[in-house]
Amino acid sequence: APAASAVALKRLRQFTAVSRRALAQARPASGPRGARAMEKYRQFGDGGTGVNPFVPAWSHHRSSLPVRLLQLLLCTPLALLRMTLLGIALLWLAAAEALCVVVPVGAVRYPLYRLLSALGCRLALLALGVFPAGDVLADHRRLRIAPAKTGGASVFGAEHGTLVFANQQGLTDVIFLCLRLCPTFVFVARDGTPERLSLIGALRRSIADAPTTPAAAHSLGDIAAAARAGWGGPVVVFAEGANTNGSS
Repeated sequence: APAASAVALKRLRQFTAVSRRALAQARPASGPRGARAMEKYRQFGDGGTGVNPFVPAWSHHRSSLPVRLLQLLLCTPLALLRMTLLGIALLWLAAAEALCVVVPVGAVRYPLYRLLSALGCRLALLALGVFPAGDVLADHRRLRIAPAKTGGASVFGAEHGTLVFANQQGLTDVIFLCLRLCPTFVFVARDGTPERLSLIGALRRSIADAPTTPAAAHSLGDIAAAARAGWGGPVVVFAEGANTNGSS
């Protein structure tokens, strides 16, 4: 276990170094509309048109004024409804976290928090237009990786303290992984060390402009051990130190 934790921490630091170099190289794009460069995929953008294959196709198209006015008229009520639902969901998640943090017994706290947070996460994903679909394990033969050691393995079958490395494009990833795993979240701090966060802290960190300075230093092994012993769920690690696809 100590050796595995050391290897995971080494990989975390490597990912952090790569992300920092990519962020340092990011500069405002010279596209026709002054779009910002992709943080990590800037090199794939077209210098003449500003088109980047890693952003939605509709973002490169500008509608006419009448069409935009019609969209504003039709979409404003829907946007207000979705923002209201998202606000209710976030308040629910904050209340669930505040309620369950005072429960001292992990065997009682974790199932209760998982039930309450699942309701809030489903409402938040609905408000954001994200609908969870089926989960399918990757084909280990195509990816040339070792198959699952146990039969009947599931995509989100991680146990308490299991390290789960994931990409992070925004707050939807945090909400979705909370719905599926109800984990302890780990982000990369400003100095490259792991930073343990709750769901609300992870949501705030996912929309932050830059990494923060951790309040207390913990190794990845210590965080995993604490989650395993204290019913903290799996440990989801966003090791890139920045959003996966950046912003345009």
